[in-house]
Amino acid sequence: MRNNSLNYKLEITRDGMEAYITLIDEKGFSEELNEISIGKEKEIKRIIEEVKSKIKIGLMEDALISILYNEIYNEKKF
Repeated sequence: MRNNSLNYKLEITRDGMEAYITLIDEKGFSEELNEISIGKEKEIKRIIEEVKSKIKIGLMEDALISILYNEIYNEKKF
């Protein structure tokens, strides 16, 4: 199963036991390098809530937050 957004692609295996996220490179996700903007904070919170609505058990939220803050684009991560 795939869920796509402007900012990410979420892939969940058929058995629902694994999920992978890929951030889609979008200019403007962070306004300035090494500076966390209010817009970025809101976007990260929105993405986390969207993923939580799809993955009910076993979400590695710390790993997801790290991926979002470090803006690891175009790499499939669990």
